[in-house]
Amino acid sequence: ALKGTKIKVVFVGGPDPQSTDYYKQCVTEADDNFTFLGWLENGSPEIQSAYMNAHAVILPSCKEIFGNSLIEAGAAGAKLIATKSLPLDSMGIADYCRPIDPNSEKDIREKVLAVMSEPKEEGQIQYIASLFSWDAVAMRHLEIYRKVYDGE
Repeated sequence: ALKGTKIKVVFVGGPDPQSTDYYKQCVTEADDNFTFLGWLENGSPEIQSAYMNAHAVILPSCKEIFGNSLIEAGAAGAKLIATKSLPLDSMGIADYCRPIDPNSEKDIREKVLAVMSEPKEEGQIQYIASLFSWDAVAMRHLEIYRKVYDGE
């Protein structure tokens, strides 16, 4: 989807076990401005650097459970683009994330090109931290436990 754009693209992660041939094809056909880092350890300096230096993070998965990488990238200030199969509204990040059709190269390309020409979102880091900090998550869990305990 981004071939020929000259945008520096860094891929973090590896192939889907059922699609290793497709991944190999992507690596072979990639432009010189594409870098494939492979799998990185959570919390590693490399993954932190990737988030901190990214203008945008794209999660174009066909299947996704929650998208921790979006929360981590958003907390680092990256603009967010993600598969429309994620419940962005219920995650609380819909205002900071552009949904894409992961099967549409045209949609991915258009959204990435648009985002790359925009400044980063003011207040995004603070907003995401307010939703997903350890304290915020613990308080939401405590609230759920209280409701269950009270029979609500």
